[in-house]
Amino acid sequence: MIHVSFPFFLTTGGLFDFDLTFLAEILLFAILSLAVTSFFLSPISSILSDRAKDVNRKLLKASVLVTVGYTRFSQTLQFLTSELKELNRQIELTKTYGTMVFEEEFTCVESEKDELLQELKQTLSNDSASLFWKISDTITLLTDKFFAKKFKFR
Repeated sequence: MIHVSFPFFLTTGGLFDFDLTFLAEILLFAILSLAVTSFFLSPISSILSDRAKDVNRKLLKASVLVTVGYTRFSQTLQFLTSELKELNRQIELTKTYGTMVFEEEFTCVESEKDELLQELKQTLSNDSASLFWKISDTITLLTDKFFAKKFKFR
């Protein structure tokens, strides 16, 4: 067992001088550490803690806003996509309806044209026959006069 005598602590000139100055320095370090911790580190820690809580609250708020914004954006995008599909569907229906109506109108006009042409041909044929019937006597008279003058009959 190692025996340490009291005069060892009070003597000078050794490798380590352990006297009352060392104990006083330890005591002053402990007091200074307590003072720094209580007067400086505690308020700074509470300010940092409050700041961290504020940052976390703002991050949570931003996260909620981003989530809500993304949800609304995706809903709006789905709505616009469905509206575009409906618009394209209506355009195709309009084109199809327009084409069908145009074809029906074209067919109707063609049939009316054919009827009018048929009626016109019939009327022209009847009028031509009536005209030739009425002027046959005049044509015969003119022809007779022509040949009489040309060949000097009469």
